[in-house]
Amino acid sequence: GEDFARSGDRTVIVPLLQQPNLALKPPFVLELGNMPFAQQEQIMKHLLHGLPNLRGAALDARGNGQSIAEAMRDEFGAEVCEAVMLSENWYRTHTAPFKAALEDGTLTDLPRDEDILTDLRAFELVKGVPRIPDTRTKGADGKKRHGDAAIAFVLAHYASRELNAGPVRVASRKIRRSSPLTRGY
Repeated sequence: GEDFARSGDRTVIVPLLQQPNLALKPPFVLELGNMPFAQQEQIMKHLLHGLPNLRGAALDARGNGQSIAEAMRDEFGAEVCEAVMLSENWYRTHTAPFKAALEDGTLTDLPRDEDILTDLRAFELVKGVPRIPDTRTKGADGKKRHGDAAIAFVLAHYASRELNAGPVRVASRKIRRSSPLTRGY
């Protein structure tokens, strides 16, 4: 999941890895501050190409994020990358499963970073819909935040639930051949 920002707020990218017990775990959270569009696109392309079993990516397509979301959709295909137009209806549908994943332990091993945890706590009911309000907070570095990591996590969780179809790569070992010494036993 990716929440895009050019200046002011931050771009936050959150990949989720499915564990053997089917829990989802973020191996890292990448925050980009005041980074030009072209470099954000390069980083996103490199990151997505580097994920060995990429099943889906949900990218913020509101405002300036639409350009990178469309570029990734062109690069990886619409079945893998979805340009998500965040709306009240989208939040209404997808924040409840995200909250449930946090509560039931399906989404595990969140980074113990105060800014990320503050972003995740920023959800409020706005007109009866859980979402990030229009207020800004200050991060540990003194710069503005707007729930950026929370949106990236919700988008990543959405991608894990909705964009995970397609062929599964299977790697198996070579067929064992018995040696002439043990043949017949």
